[in-house]
Amino acid sequence: MSLLDGSLPAIRAEDLRVQAEDLRDQFGPQALPLDPQVMAKFSREEAEVYRGRTFVTQLLWIALDENRLLKAIRDYHRAYTQRSEWLRRGYLCEAEIDRFAFALHDEWEQVFDRRVAQAERSGGASPEDTGMAIFEEICANSRARIRERFDQGWLNRGTLHQLAEGFAELTIGWHPDFASKLESLLRPVVAEEPVQ
Repeated sequence: MSLLDGSLPAIRAEDLRVQAEDLRDQFGPQALPLDPQVMAKFSREEAEVYRGRTFVTQLLWIALDENRLLKAIRDYHRAYTQRSEWLRRGYLCEAEIDRFAFALHDEWEQVFDRRVAQAERSGGASPEDTGMAIFEEICANSRARIRERFDQGWLNRGTLHQLAEGFAELTIGWHPDFASKLESLLRPVVAEEPVQ
């Protein structure tokens, strides 16, 4: 654009080389290109669409504050958008996504079991505090990668939130009692038949 409007007289060879290398690296066998849509600003209004989702309910069970809740929703949206684009363009396959989901689930399971056992031994932490510790630890320390050279934390966090909804037939949660809470949340309401 700068060349067209005359504000940039020429493109330096070094700038062109750097751009070409960046493009090459994005499409290497262990990398994935980042969709520009993912980098777009995510508004509070867009987040409202997700308020009724199970992953949001799970985050509210551990009393996640509003600011971090909005960022969690943004991460969920980004991860979904990015993976959908990769699949659409054929940059990866369902099997890779399933392996990634499995690796995230495995990491979560280790943290969840350890933190819940610690809380039971100490008897001091509330279920909400334990859940928050699980959430914060796995979000900060997840090492799973969809591909070796794609290292974006929002993809891991967003996919964890999708796992909280049963993505890839795996379910996770933050609250120590998330399984029973989910069961009661998802249990269909059976209307009683009137007595005749």
